[in-house]
Amino acid sequence: MKCIIIDDEPLAQEVIEKLARKVPFLEVLQKAGNAIEGLKYIEALKPDLVFMDIQMPTMSGIELIKILNHVKPQIILTTASPDYALEGFELDVAGYLLKPISFERFLKAVNKVHHLINSTNQVKYQENEGQAFNTHFWAKVNGKLLHIKFEDVLLVKGMKDYVQIYLKDRKIITYLTMKRILEILPPHEFTRVSRSFIVRTSSIQGIDGNVLETSVADEEIIIGSTYRESIKNEANKWLK
Repeated sequence: MKCIIIDDEPLAQEVIEKLARKVPFLEVLQKAGNAIEGLKYIEALKPDLVFMDIQMPTMSGIELIKILNHVKPQIILTTASPDYALEGFELDVAGYLLKPISFERFLKAVNKVHHLINSTNQVKYQENEGQAFNTHFWAKVNGKLLHIKFEDVLLVKGMKDYVQIYLKDRKIITYLTMKRILEILPPHEFTRVSRSFIVRTSSIQGIDGNVLETSVADEEIIIGSTYRESIKNEANKWLK
């Protein structure tokens, strides 16, 4: 994976670069001392992964993420403060590393991105080869690629570093972000009802206040505040 480092502290840049050199599949293309310079490198080099500090002068790492448009690499935030973890999660970053960064935590974060990119590339290969992308997708589970039919998916639960997919006969855990799984699943069959849940509309059995009742009995699903109005507007269509 090609990566760049954006941090206003030269020593922090060196630490991350040394950690990256220990990982065979990482290649550091460039280092930037601020977000403006980093944006130029992202647009010019199109890296797979960016290690990005949050608190930087002129423009923060969070602000930079929000203005990324056409080129959207995977982002691992690197910071001395835990205060931005929730905001980073909402921006769908791939990882959040608190300084000082140990090699164990660094390796775990980059392995996650590596799995995610491999899974995404498999989906793209499927599309390019003209396979039946409209009926299934691939998920990497414990190092093995599994063929998952859309019709078997009942519910998707976001769980920080991965998603848990409830199938008709089992549950699996895989490295796919909520954003990416939404892009994969057919939108006319699935809907996002909170930051943590995507449901198959045909599995919805009822709405009790802000609680969504589905055929997955062991999960209580609270409808997110930003989704309530649209879901209730569509409820009559779902419950016919």
